[in-house]
Amino acid sequence: MNKFILAVLIVILIVPITVSAQTFGQFTTAATSSEGEGGIFMRAGDDAFRTGVMARFQVTGKSDVALQLGLDREYEENSFGAGMDFKLYLISSISDFPLDLAIDASF
Repeated sequence: MNKFILAVLIVILIVPITVSAQTFGQFTTAATSSEGEGGIFMRAGDDAFRTGVMARFQVTGKSDVALQLGLDREYEENSFGAGMDFKLYLISSISDFPLDLAIDASF
């Protein structure tokens, strides 16, 4: 196994951080967008409802950027918003270690 992959996994398992979804609940894979893609997302449950549209564009072969517009309704309060995120693809799966890993920063 690659020593870099092992080091990344150890850091992920040791560092006490909170992992959460993006602002409007849009889920995406670790791999970057090929040339551009769009979609509609929706989440519902536990007195919350989120829906919106998104567009994702490739910046380089290892990074992409996305824009989201959406409606968030939680505990009978409505809010409209916009978001943006930047994803950097760190590790692609190989036969010895079938795992894709990316880091994503959102605003």
